[in-house]
Amino acid sequence: MKGDDKTKEQLINKVEILPPMVHIQGKPVLQGIFGDITERRKADEALGESEEFSSSLLSYSPNPTLVINPDTSIRYVNPALENLTSFASAELIGRKAPYPWWPEERLDKATRDFGRAIRKGAEGIEELFQKKNGERFWVEITSTPVRHNGRFKYYLANWVDITQRKQAEERLQELGEELRRMFESVTDGITVTDLGGIITYVNKRVVEMHGFGSKDEVLGKSIFDLIARGDYERAEANMRKTLEEEAVTGIEYTLVRAEGSEFPCELSASVLKGASNNSVGFITVTRDITERKRALEYEELNRLKSDLLSTVSHELRTPLATIKGYSTMLVDYDRRLGHEEKRECLQSIDKATDRLTELVDHLLDMSRLDAGLLKMERKPTGISRLVREAVAEAKLRAPRHKIVLKVRKGLPRVNIDAKRVRQVLDNLIDNSIKYSEEGSSVVVCGDRVGSELHISVADQGIGISAENLLRVFERMYRIGQRLTQGMGGLGLGLSICKGLVEAHGGHIWMESEEGKGSKCSFTLPIETRKAGMRGKDA
Repeated sequence: MKGDDKTKEQLINKVEILPPMVHIQGKPVLQGIFGDITERRKADEALGESEEFSSSLLSYSPNPTLVINPDTSIRYVNPALENLTSFASAELIGRKAPYPWWPEERLDKATRDFGRAIRKGAEGIEELFQKKNGERFWVEITSTPVRHNGRFKYYLANWVDITQRKQAEERLQELGEELRRMFESVTDGITVTDLGGIITYVNKRVVEMHGFGSKDEVLGKSIFDLIARGDYERAEANMRKTLEEEAVTGIEYTLVRAEGSEFPCELSASVLKGASNNSVGFITVTRDITERKRALEYEELNRLKSDLLSTVSHELRTPLATIKGYSTMLVDYDRRLGHEEKRECLQSIDKATDRLTELVDHLLDMSRLDAGLLKMERKPTGISRLVREAVAEAKLRAPRHKIVLKVRKGLPRVNIDAKRVRQVLDNLIDNSIKYSEEGSSVVVCGDRVGSELHISVADQGIGISAENLLRVFERMYRIGQRLTQGMGGLGLGLSICKGLVEAHGGHIWMESEEGKGSKCSFTLPIETRKAGMRGKDA
């Protein structure tokens, strides 16, 4: 019987009765139809084991995971999701959308994102959810719709808690906003560019300084669009220096406004670093120093005024004393003085008067140049003859110097105010004579270079130090040194020469080496298109 029981058990495991009873001729008859279901039983057992294994894996996953049925009912949640949301599995299983972790105000977005994820899956979707107690948290969702034989079976979603990251991003955004507000509130201009100098950010002060209507008019421009053309080379050099040293400070530039006017500024720049600590651009702080410059100029003008008054009083005192002394002598001792003595007194008075006239003329010329009131009476003039005359008279004034003339023949006539150009020549020659020893040479040259005439006066005198060479055309230059050396003058001569040359459209410069002499040169433009300018010098 035991064998029979075992056989029965094996038979039960291998067959199913379909159906248990049929009717034949109206009478019920037990009909056994046997079929082998061994393979199906194994498949069901394997499937159960597989689902149990999968569920076991999901339960140990550190990331929150849930499985949702096609009707949106929740099929499974793992412990990590329960811990994150504070909802128990029993509260969630069978629950359909909308789910309890969806905030009311984000319900529409959550519904749209969920519907899209069920159909197509999702990767990296960031959602703001809420816990059972209302506390908010952020998750990044990666989901997959699982299909079998082409039919949607369930939806598997994995969450990653990114609350801390989002809080850090929000704080960073808040800091960025605070930084932006700080940039907007400062009184200096702040400009950010890429490494090529293209502007990517400016604060409102930059817009105001340059006279633009809005930031959009500035963004995308090159930084060189805001810099005066004369400072381009310095700006390029300083960009390279900033990259090398990572920061430069206290650089003065001339900037341009939208309408074309210029203004001075002081600039500091540093390299802008990216996330990988690589150089990605420049950040520049710009300060308008127009008022500071004006204050310095005012102080300089006050200083110059004081120096001028001191120098004028000193320079005027000598010729006035001469005039007063000899005049008094003539009045008091007229009958006692011989003819030759009287002549010497009158000659001294005449020279002192000429000196006074020269001083007054320099002051008047300087004031007219400053005010733009100096009138130029130009006409075609032979420059060779003008230079020869200036040299000839200089030889009479300084017979103990060797004054050499080197002027190229056939120089074209130029449209100049001959009196003013002669004034420049006389001043340069007299300066060379004054600052060189007797017996030394003073060479006056004239030549044509392109569309300009070049005139130069060179001496073998005391020369000028390198640090002072760039200041020789400033007003009152080296007054103190001249006075201590016993050399008179207001220190306005070269400054007046510069103004007169530039009024003719030329330029003037000085070359010198201390102890070896100096050479001052100036140019005059040749305007050959004028009918009266086509001839050449005699």
